[in-house]
Amino acid sequence: MNQDIISLSVIKSQRNLEKILCSLTAIELGRARKFLQSPYHNHRSDVIRLFEVLLSHPTQLSLSKEKMYAQVYGQVKFDDKKLRYVRSELLSLVCQFVAIDQLRNNSSSFLALQASALLEKKQFSQASKFLKSGARILQPMAGTEAQKNRLLLSQYNLRLGFDQEVFDHELLRKSSDHLTDFFILEKLRLFCLAETYLTRFPVQFEFPLRRKIIEYLENQAAIKNSLIKLYWCAYQTLTADDSTQYFVKLKAGITALEGNIETNCLKELYLIAINYVIGRINRGEQLFREIFQLYQHGIEDDIFIEDGELSPGTYRNVTLAGLRLGEFEWIDSFLEDFRDKLPVKNGMHYYHYNRAVFTFRKGTYRETFQLLQRVKIQDVHMNLDMRRMQAIMYFDENDFEVLEHHLESLLRYLRRHQKEMTYHHKIWSDFVTATRMLIRIHYGQRDLNDQLIIFLSEHEAIPS
Repeated sequence: MNQDIISLSVIKSQRNLEKILCSLTAIELGRARKFLQSPYHNHRSDVIRLFEVLLSHPTQLSLSKEKMYAQVYGQVKFDDKKLRYVRSELLSLVCQFVAIDQLRNNSSSFLALQASALLEKKQFSQASKFLKSGARILQPMAGTEAQKNRLLLSQYNLRLGFDQEVFDHELLRKSSDHLTDFFILEKLRLFCLAETYLTRFPVQFEFPLRRKIIEYLENQAAIKNSLIKLYWCAYQTLTADDSTQYFVKLKAGITALEGNIETNCLKELYLIAINYVIGRINRGEQLFREIFQLYQHGIEDDIFIEDGELSPGTYRNVTLAGLRLGEFEWIDSFLEDFRDKLPVKNGMHYYHYNRAVFTFRKGTYRETFQLLQRVKIQDVHMNLDMRRMQAIMYFDENDFEVLEHHLESLLRYLRRHQKEMTYHHKIWSDFVTATRMLIRIHYGQRDLNDQLIIFLSEHEAIPS
């Protein structure tokens, strides 16, 4: 059993219960077991047995309903309705555990909830202690959850004063400030998200109050809230004409808050910075070192890992960024270190593909061919990139007969997938044309040199 995560996702049916169990780490599963064994939460022994049965089959491709039922209830007549009911009960309890476990791990939220419950019971003295403890915990923290909890704690403090017939003007001011900060922070996050997506999906849309909020922030002599200041830098990075200065401030702000900023906010800010740099690279700026360093820092801060997994897209982007700079040693370690973090489904195919890209860039073609043969995946763009690498290797090794067959195969592939490719179909057709011109030049048609130069200048997007 893996110490980091129980890989129940390999179960063929991918039912909701298995999916949720798959997302839990071994430590969380241990706490879930104690949760289910507590009579306060669960009185059914068959629920606990089903939980153990599912955990004891992490590598089976499929656990049939009949086998599952027999292992929970013994060799008795199969009852589909009864099995569905116990699965539903376990699913409900696991969902409750996930929510409660997350709440308990967020100490300030848990303290605020306890304070609220005690206020309902008129236990003012104990409620006050919880509110003070929550405020101490939140003091160094930055994040949307922290800001929300500051607002809740200030409101509960106000309520405590009202219930005890004590009115504190300073508490009222703080509560108002926390509410303003929370509102502005959430609006800024939404504005940044919108700006990021509108560059990819341009539509006409205007947020109510955006102009008012922007004017409010522009007129502030100094923004006191460190996270609002950071998201304000992020927003200006995405929208201002002189965006470079704000990008520099954004990076410095991220570094300054590391360790005290919530992971979800840290990830958002890193992605804003990364997408900004990618946009500039797409406009022709040579900022590959910048993008690589952002990915490096994000990997070091563990912000790209979600539910124990690293997305194949991030795995590939980090690999390509490092290889473009010749960071072979670092990328070699990265590919191995994060191989087991890829999704269980197709994870090894993504690993072999990226390892093939690595060996291709190093010029070890035999190893590249072997790795590409192991990649079986339906992604059209990945398949096209693999065919590109193969074509270049055939050309470099003067295997022109095989290359011609390969190009014919590529054209057939393009015709089959034309609807999925939009403008990419033309780019890859041009790739075939340019490659065939190179072959003819190799065989002595030197008069095609000038034609090829003109063709490439008119079709700059051709993969190389």
